Amino acid sequence: LNSLSSLIGENRPQAERFVDEMAKVYRYLLQANAQNRASLAAELRFLRSYAYLLETRYGNSLRIEVEPSLHELDAEVPPQALQTLVDNAIRHNATLPDSPLVIEVRRTTLGAALVVRNNLQRKTRMLQGDGGLSELRAKYQLLGDHPVTVRETSAHFIVQLPLLPKPAVA
Repeated sequence: LNSLSSLIGENRPQAERFVDEMAKVYRYLLQANAQNRASLAAELRFLRSYAYLLETRYGNSLRIEVEPSLHELDAEVPPQALQTLVDNAIRHNATLPDSPLVIEVRRTTLGAALVVRNNLQRKTRMLQGDGGLSELRAKYQLLGDHPVTVRETSAHFIVQLPLLPKPAVA
């Protein structure tokens, strides 16, 4: 809301878009709470709106890049899975204009999973907790044997989320 407040006086068209995207985010959050699975297409639409809000807030300090071909996949993930990973990256890493936090969302070579990767720029003050990773793993566990893979290199933090096939319609 602080971002919106400052936009109203500075850039009215951008403020209007911000309100539209914020409404999409809240509408999705309300609907997603009642579901245990979401289509990847719905998650990507949500992420686009959520990314707009974050990129407006952080400016050149944050970039969220989504592989365009992901929109072609007919799969599902737990609701808010991508938001959890974006929030985790922001929570644990510095966002600086001269060294932006870059969060990439793409698929694995075989297309069976999503890869969410961010460059490591650890904040000097470490926060407690895992930023929702344990809850995300629990959501996947409830949906079957679909392990979430987390690994860290010297330059990147990488999470691999299995794509869930859509249930067969009877």
